[in-house]
Amino acid sequence: MEFPQRFSLPKLMWDETARIMLGKEDIATSMFTWQPEKGTDFLVVSLRDKKLVGRFHTDEALFTYHPVNCVEDGDGNLHLDITKYEKEVVYPIYLLDDLRQASEM
Repeated sequence: MEFPQRFSLPKLMWDETARIMLGKEDIATSMFTWQPEKGTDFLVVSLRDKKLVGRFHTDEALFTYHPVNCVEDGDGNLHLDITKYEKEVVYPIYLLDDLRQASEM
């Protein structure tokens, strides 16, 4: 799966430099950008020869950590079980300051 969440290596390098130089702890996730207009792509890879056999696009923007299960039925249809988030809410909740505040509650 290709999500509409994009990663920027230059932003990571800049943010890591800023973290070290300025002592900031809350910028680690700013290297990710959520671009829902890009939708989500599903890629199907053959288990036998490891080759890409299909690519499917949906305009729906979603994020998931990883697919839970995918099975092929007798008619050749794939069924995918996932836990999805409809917006990018995942990484920001793991910021150190937020985790510290949650543990104080």
